Amino acid sequence: MAGVQVNVTELVETAQLNPWSVPQWKFFIEDACRNLVPGGRLVLDLNEDVARFGARRWYDAAVCSYFNSVGSVIRNRVVVTA
Repeated sequence: MAGVQVNVTELVETAQLNPWSVPQWKFFIEDACRNLVPGGRLVLDLNEDVARFGARRWYDAAVCSYFNSVGSVIRNRVVVTA
């Protein structure tokens, strides 16, 4: 079965002005995972924003901690398994 791709242009445009914090990511990830088959994966490739996040580049400390609590994080890639 092919993977599902979602056009998130509107989400990206909004996030550029107001980056998501933990509550927004938590809602998105929980909602997306409800639609995955058992063992399915949600893979996020985050855009870099050094001006906003500095050395962390893709997220602040709280979001990084949340991502680590729900999946694996390697640089800008977050993988959550249902």
